[in-house]
Amino acid sequence: YYLLSNKEFPDGRNNKLFSAANYLKKNFPDSDWQNDIRELNKTYADALPEQELENTVIKSVERKLYAEDAEQEEVPKLKCYTLREYMNLDIKPSRFILKGLLKENSINYVSGPKGNGKTEWVLGKTHAIARGLPFLNYTCSEPTPILYIDGEMDPYDLIERSQAYIAKYNFPKDDNYFRIINYAQQFKETIPDIKGEIGQNLILEWLEEQKLQTGKNPILVLDNLRSLSNYKENDSDEYRLINSWLLRLRGKKFTIIVVDHHGKIAGGGPRGTSSKTDNANVSILINSIREKGNPNMVMKVSFDKARGLRPDETEDYEAVYDFAGNWSKKDARVKVNNDEICQQIKDCYESFAKENKAYRKSLDKDLAKGTVTTDAYKTIIKNHKWNLTQQQMALHLKISVGKLNPFFKEGIYNDWLKENS
Repeated sequence: YYLLSNKEFPDGRNNKLFSAANYLKKNFPDSDWQNDIRELNKTYADALPEQELENTVIKSVERKLYAEDAEQEEVPKLKCYTLREYMNLDIKPSRFILKGLLKENSINYVSGPKGNGKTEWVLGKTHAIARGLPFLNYTCSEPTPILYIDGEMDPYDLIERSQAYIAKYNFPKDDNYFRIINYAQQFKETIPDIKGEIGQNLILEWLEEQKLQTGKNPILVLDNLRSLSNYKENDSDEYRLINSWLLRLRGKKFTIIVVDHHGKIAGGGPRGTSSKTDNANVSILINSIREKGNPNMVMKVSFDKARGLRPDETEDYEAVYDFAGNWSKKDARVKVNNDEICQQIKDCYESFAKENKAYRKSLDKDLAKGTVTTDAYKTIIKNHKWNLTQQQMALHLKISVGKLNPFFKEGIYNDWLKENS
């Protein structure tokens, strides 16, 4: 750092920053090297503007090293077949691990707001799979090993939540069919970031070992994405590092379940960049249903994406858990009264307003720092869509515009607001 920032060092500011970023990224991929470069930039009297530093140094280094890795591999000529040849390749259909829900060699997302039962649902599912048992009405033809990576829960939570399944079914016949990596038992209580090669390779090492122990490819569960990586949620280039790894795992015939949080808008999918689930086979949304006096956990299960599933396998339903290892399934409540829709409209408006407020605050900071000019600031403010349209709202609430329109046109929503003020 001293040499790179020293005025007598021959390279200019940009080259020094790029060289430092290149060195740190290549030698310490799991460090917070991006922030180190931002701090180094501040040591210059004529520091690069923040956005320019991101685009011309940090992102350039990420793209450069990715390209270098690709160039080092000898890529053979692409294989091409006639239709007849392709039909005769003897490609086997993917096996269902849970019939109608989970296929082998697939990438699957389970997302929902905090505290809505995502982990409980995934634990119920994986405990069943490890024993070859059905989950809800999904049948399981044979046991499949599980590697559960927990980056968030208190270490005792996994014990407490698993006790019900052990009491009901005992342990899996082979102990290696359910393995757990919890952050609290690791060096410095940290699992290395999964967007970096170190974190990825440490997990792959255990997948390969568990495969040798059981003779089967284990299912990898990442719970949850935010706690296992510090990637920038709205940056598709940042998430590409994780997505590329998941694709490589799928190429090695591993099945992946990724637990993630919802976006801020009610009913939205996984938080952050929309490219997250581009390569997913199935993306499931979990939302709890609060019922006064009901001792059970009730959650609505919806399919945001369902590649390889039939339409009749992707209808919304409600999953009920009694905290004693028992899960049941029932049809989703179709009828939604006006009060519930009005509450959802209000929540949607508030979420949208909160996002706008945060966006305006960020713009104001950029203006104050000089990273955005006054003219650019005015143009952005003028062109930004500050109002939520009925089409956007209907999409988030998962109802038709025609069903939503009367709530405004006939004053249903305004009347509800007055009554509930």
